[in-house]
Amino acid sequence: MNTKKIVYSGFLIAFGVLLPIIFHFIPGNLGLILLPIHYSAYFAGGFFGPIIGGIVGLFTPIISYQLTGMPPQLSFIYIAAETFVYGLVFGFLYYKRHLNIYVSLLISMILGRITNFTGTYIIANVILGNMAKPYQIVNIFYNFSIGLMGAVFQFLIIPLVIKRINMVFSFDKQRHGV
Repeated sequence: MNTKKIVYSGFLIAFGVLLPIIFHFIPGNLGLILLPIHYSAYFAGGFFGPIIGGIVGLFTPIISYQLTGMPPQLSFIYIAAETFVYGLVFGFLYYKRHLNIYVSLLISMILGRITNFTGTYIIANVILGNMAKPYQIVNIFYNFSIGLMGAVFQFLIIPLVIKRINMVFSFDKQRHGV
């Protein structure tokens, strides 16, 4: 990994920490609806590939939790796993395999949500035991319903941002090996 990619990765992690703070100050709970902590993983995967996408996705929620307390305790663990999958899978499909950006987003969103649900299930059973059953079901439905709204916004925003930034910084030349 070269120095520029390390700097951009740090910037994307900082972006992933700051964006949720900004959205949580806006009335209407936009932070929960727009899922701002996910964007840095998608951008890292789309601009620099699966390794950097996975690293940014993994460390953004952990650092955010340490600095801001968001996402909340315990949930930052499965959110870190979820965003790791987003960055890794999106980076692999879009950056490495040159799949359509929307197909890459859809596949990574599905696999990331499965990771989220699995993490919720594991943490709830390990930490909370039998009293976790209602929490698991409610959390899965809640995450799914909120996640659908966030996915719609991500489908609109992520491709647009990636295409516009590639026009300026030419990250896509690296993607195509130019």
